Amino acid sequence: MKKLVILFLLFPLVSSAQEHQRIADSLQKVISRMPDDTNKVKIMLKLCEQQSYFNEESERTTAQKGLELATRIRNNRGIGAFNNLLGRYYENSGDYNKAISYYLEAEKWNRAASNKRGQAISLMNAGNVFYYLGNFADAKKYHREALDLNFGISNDKGIADSYMNLGNDFAELGRKDSSMFYYLASLRIREQIHDDYGIAQTLSNLGETALDSGKNEDAKDYLLRARNIKTSLQDTFGLASTFLELAEYYRRMNDHKRCLAYADSSIQFCFVSKNSGTRKEVYHMLAAFYEESGDIRNALKYHKMFSDLKDSIFREESSNSIAKMKTVYESDKKDRENQVLIQQNRITTLESGKKDDEIKQQKIVIISAIAGLVLVLLLAGFIYKGLRDRKRAHEIIVLQKEEVEHQKELLDEKQKEILDSITYAKRIQGALLASESLLQKNLPEHFVFYKPKDIVSGDFYWATALPNGKFLLLTGDCTGHGVPGAFMSLLNITLLNKIVNEHRISQPNDVLNEVRRDIIHAFDSGTGEKKSRDGMDCNLVSFDMKNRKIVFSCAMNPILIVRKGQVMEFPADKQPVGYTDEWKDFTLQQATLEDGDMVYSFTDGFADQFGGEKGKKYKYSRMKEFFCTISSSPATEQREKLENEFNDWKKDNFQVDDVLIIGVRV
Repeated sequence: MKKLVILFLLFPLVSSAQEHQRIADSLQKVISRMPDDTNKVKIMLKLCEQQSYFNEESERTTAQKGLELATRIRNNRGIGAFNNLLGRYYENSGDYNKAISYYLEAEKWNRAASNKRGQAISLMNAGNVFYYLGNFADAKKYHREALDLNFGISNDKGIADSYMNLGNDFAELGRKDSSMFYYLASLRIREQIHDDYGIAQTLSNLGETALDSGKNEDAKDYLLRARNIKTSLQDTFGLASTFLELAEYYRRMNDHKRCLAYADSSIQFCFVSKNSGTRKEVYHMLAAFYEESGDIRNALKYHKMFSDLKDSIFREESSNSIAKMKTVYESDKKDRENQVLIQQNRITTLESGKKDDEIKQQKIVIISAIAGLVLVLLLAGFIYKGLRDRKRAHEIIVLQKEEVEHQKELLDEKQKEILDSITYAKRIQGALLASESLLQKNLPEHFVFYKPKDIVSGDFYWATALPNGKFLLLTGDCTGHGVPGAFMSLLNITLLNKIVNEHRISQPNDVLNEVRRDIIHAFDSGTGEKKSRDGMDCNLVSFDMKNRKIVFSCAMNPILIVRKGQVMEFPADKQPVGYTDEWKDFTLQQATLEDGDMVYSFTDGFADQFGGEKGKKYKYSRMKEFFCTISSSPATEQREKLENEFNDWKKDNFQVDDVLIIGVRV
């Protein structure tokens, strides 16, 4: 079963329920002596943290009182936090309408407090509730809004969580490719921030989705990786579901022995972690397995176990829900009774004081209000009559105008939806490119001039640090640009990560040979149709800065080294990384570097740009000359000069292709 990322407050783990109770008692004593101020709000939030471990009702009561206090002293951040806690309580109680109401209220007050992290958490939680309700369109909407906010505050963990939840939304909407796209984006970020638990969770979701899509071997790879990580984390609850998916994989492969072994292990982990939900699914899978095998006796046995456990879970959940609802009712009833007593005391005080002047004043106010209301009603009658006459006179014109505007709104909405989707794709692609921190750490003086033709790009750059101290950098130009090019770049990044980081192949020519083989295999329909020529032109450089040396392979795109104003050009193999009628292994080249050298890698977009006084191409020879003129400048200045040169040449002409140039100073 796919897991949503659920965020409320990040409560630290303490050793036992008794320890939480002890801390809670101490905090309550402190609170009883505090004035009503911001510090008291903070302490009440800490009290809720402790109560969440041993008594949900106490936590709800504290959160309700905290909300009243925060509202009274106008502490917007506190109002947002307590609303979020109450949303969690009602979500756990199964009262989803109340939960959504509290989460959206939390988002409003966090926005008022400029607390974007709190906003993102509230929106993500609201999206999760819509997901549980089966309203996946609204779940997607709120998860995307949370993603926006996390991007705005550069919250890598939040971005990865948002990608994960969007992957779940798209999976339920039947859009498996989009689901895999978001899961892979989430996995990339989690690997960068070393979020082992998140990596395992994402791999599990990838495996389940791949299995549902019929990509059985991919599913096996993802699930085995998830199994290994969860084993190292001793995540017995998570291992139960992963072993179930592996059992399902081997059932589809007709490997009965492994299927039963994984199913049995899943059941054992379910008992250890008290995971009744997954145990129910294992019984259901085994019933189907034995029915397919013709073993009717065992099929009936596991079907009965499935039905019995399903009924047991339903009874337990119903009992818990009724108990919680009863507790909430009693608590609300008590609160209402207290409010009635307070009002009665106020009335008694007013009556005993015999405040006749106040009563007279109230009568005057009431009479004035009635008189004003009569005047307003008379005025409204005149206005209504005038509007009705005008409406009748122009009824046909108004209807026609509304129809035209409605059609325009539909077109605008569709265009906005398409643009929003492409904009999100741009953010995902940006997250998958080599990060600036990675480049800065391994190539201290460098620049990247990256100018996509459209919102998303077929040009991309990828990098990774190797265990031996070397650093791989690829500058790639995929077939096409825009959305098709972006999908090709994602495929190539995925293959590069697999080949280099998982298969431990790092010599540039071997890497390109492997990527080519996998691309051809990916586009082979198996029907004997004409081979797809999709792929990429690129160069892959392995930097050994310690020994002042590079080794590299080039497919269609060369690299240049400028040393003391002179260009050293290293030609590329005249074949792409993809299918061609005749191909050979890529050539491995090497060069020794000197201090001050500039190494340039690039795609063809800059040289192919039309412009200048005669509207001609910039050309490769001119680009080499320009590299010579700027090579002595600092890297950041070189990027500015390249951008100015490109814009001055292009002027008002249409940009013909994606542009990517990377320069590295030795």
